[in-house]
Amino acid sequence: MKGLILAGICLGCLVGGAAAALRGYRGDQEYKVLLGALAGAFLLYTALFAALPADLGFLPRGAVEPAASVDFWNGALVLALVFHGIWTFTYMAWTGPTIRVLRALARARDRGLTMREILGEFESGGQVNALLRRRLPKLVGGGYLREEGGVYTLLPRGRAAGGIAARVKRALGDLGPP
Repeated sequence: MKGLILAGICLGCLVGGAAAALRGYRGDQEYKVLLGALAGAFLLYTALFAALPADLGFLPRGAVEPAASVDFWNGALVLALVFHGIWTFTYMAWTGPTIRVLRALARARDRGLTMREILGEFESGGQVNALLRRRLPKLVGGGYLREEGGVYTLLPRGRAAGGIAARVKRALGDLGPP
């Protein structure tokens, strides 16, 4: 139980530290900030695990894992797996093509955007274009977008999803256009 409790504490530090670092970071390799936060969280976890007693001073005897190595690795695994979820969510909200499309359409408001204008939001071609050509019909079918006469506009569901991503980006320090 000690490992799980310490993993939770270190995850809080990881999220807070990464958010603060990303707000000030102006490079284009955000993954380095996230990996640095993970390394810091693992160092903190290891130091706390080594320094604190097995019962943390308050755990009942039944909640103490008898094998310290099992307790340590349980917490380390939870820390790594939850970090992976944070990483995935952050990148989806920060750089995901679907979110970028929703944010571009939000900026266009009721005017909407054509497929060519949407593809123009991305610097790369090829794979992104193919992805968006498959993804846009799914967003229309899912009730996120409306397509009329080759112009895409946001529906309330798409506006809400784009708004969540915008709030995440703002909290982490939006690095510019989607």
